[in-house]
Amino acid sequence: MTGWRVRDYAQDDLESVLRVDAESGTAEGPLLFPLSDAVAALQALHPAVVATADDVVVGAVVSRVDGERAWILRISMAPAWRHQGLGSDLITALEHRLFAGGVRTVHAVLPDGETGATALHNCGFEARPGLVFF
Repeated sequence: MTGWRVRDYAQDDLESVLRVDAESGTAEGPLLFPLSDAVAALQALHPAVVATADDVVVGAVVSRVDGERAWILRISMAPAWRHQGLGSDLITALEHRLFAGGVRTVHAVLPDGETGATALHNCGFEARPGLVFF
């Protein structure tokens, strides 16, 4: 038993997702996609999933789809729920939705050490060291 339930994002989850996102960051560097991009994707109903425990949102993954390619814009988890497999469950659930919708490639860009990096690795994503963002 995991203690959480993963489901599709619903529009009334926005405030809770923003709360979890504010608690979630662990890296010092800025994220590639600003929070406004994630909010715009949520409002446009791009695929996103949330995890709830006792009806409280404890994690979320937000994506943006462009044709056959999707970007993971945010991986957010409440601190007490990290390192238990939650991130991997969220990413896997989102991937199922993306692939069912015709996406063929999923990308994510995170600063070193950011929340969700381990989950991405555990889900088969490969880091590409040596890339520099300008």
